[in-house]
Amino acid sequence: MLVTGATGLLGRAVCWELGRRKIRHRALVRPTSDRALLEGAGAYTWMIEGDLLRPETLAAAGDGVATVLHLAGLVRSGDAEACRALHVGGTRALLAATDGARMVALSSDTVLRAHLGGYAQSKAEMESLLGTAAIEGDGREVIVLRPPMMLGPGSPHLATLEKAARMPVVPLPDGFARRAPVHVHDVAGAVVAAMELPRNRWGEGALVLDLPGGQEASFGEVVATLAEVRGWRRPTVVDMPAPLSAGAMRMLGRLGARGAKVRQRMEGMQQSVQVDGARARELLGWAPRGLREVLRG
Repeated sequence: MLVTGATGLLGRAVCWELGRRKIRHRALVRPTSDRALLEGAGAYTWMIEGDLLRPETLAAAGDGVATVLHLAGLVRSGDAEACRALHVGGTRALLAATDGARMVALSSDTVLRAHLGGYAQSKAEMESLLGTAAIEGDGREVIVLRPPMMLGPGSPHLATLEKAARMPVVPLPDGFARRAPVHVHDVAGAVVAAMELPRNRWGEGALVLDLPGGQEASFGEVVATLAEVRGWRRPTVVDMPAPLSAGAMRMLGRLGARGAKVRQRMEGMQQSVQVDGARARELLGWAPRGLREVLRG
């Protein structure tokens, strides 16, 4: 078994879970990866060097593996080309190096938005590539998981929420969509459950499963709940009227590349998505924890 993105937030949680179950696996690490992040994963994790952006380095990692847990990703990058290189080009290289192995791949609920940014577009292209591999490949089994925002120890999203929760006043642009964040350990459990899923449970082609969080809330509610959970003073949430929000977005657009990234992220937060977790509940036993439990870390 091979795990890509092994030193990432989800990859670490999956490696720890595999180790807890005494399942031997290869953790793909780049020469520049911080391997200390996998300390504690246990004797069942074997780190093997390779880079999804350099297909020639993947032969040893992919040799003889029956299952690939493809968790590598650029979570908060505003660089569309870098996202596409990894999510599409890297996935294509991985398919070539793993010779028909079952693949459980991490996508995102952002692919369901009406307007796709660079990250979401690259994930949508990755899903299309994997779907084709499942249909045209020599019996390759593909399962794609679409979680929303993942939180937990070390989550960059959680760090952003903590900064907001410590502010006395949190101004929020008009139109932010409601969110249902999930805990990284719940998603790790879903990855392992998908890995063990019998083929006859879904039939031909790729299986795509949404993994909605257990509780939906506005961004302001999430921030306020986080402050309560941590014992901090609850911030005052101020909803900015639409004209002021539009002006702030225009100003961000004039602040160069950094402002453009912030604007893109905020525009994404204004888009709601429609997900259905029924199939994940049926096939994987998906039962994510509620908001307060997610925010406890």
